[in-house]
Amino acid sequence: AVLKTEFPDLKLLWFDQTPFEQLEALRAGLIDVAVIGQEGALLADEFYQRCRAKLQVRVALPTDHVLSSWETFPLAELNAEVFIGVAETAVPGRNRWIKQLCAKAGFRPRFAVHTSNITETFTSIISEHAVALLPDYQEGVPPPGVTFARLSDSWARWGLYVLRQRGRGSPAARRLVELIGR
Repeated sequence: AVLKTEFPDLKLLWFDQTPFEQLEALRAGLIDVAVIGQEGALLADEFYQRCRAKLQVRVALPTDHVLSSWETFPLAELNAEVFIGVAETAVPGRNRWIKQLCAKAGFRPRFAVHTSNITETFTSIISEHAVALLPDYQEGVPPPGVTFARLSDSWARWGLYVLRQRGRGSPAARRLVELIGR
């Protein structure tokens, strides 16, 4: 309502795109604003960004995994596990973020596969008997065979970022980022 009052001729179009698609469209000037995850923090030099939220990180693991009965545990408990990574062509920077978190916990993650979407991730958790680090909003209703646990590390957070071009963009796009970033 605020945007419509300030910019009465504004038309908002929402697109369902992967983070990679959003970043490419933002670079090409095809979209004005992108809403992406933690990988947005890695793009501070390229885009104006605003962190909208810091969410808890969840571990998705097979229901028959030894840790599946634990409600919460530190990330260091996963040091011997195999991780599900994400294809750079879907979510650029996500694997780097996972590596940074694991390094802070004192180990280097080993990746079994790199998936392109959440359905592939859940399937790979089961088929590879591996784990995945995901934002807490993904835990809603886990698919059969997958369980979620909380990380007890207070520093393990997943950011939700709003991005726009630096030095370019309409006043409406700048205002939208400001409003979303509150």
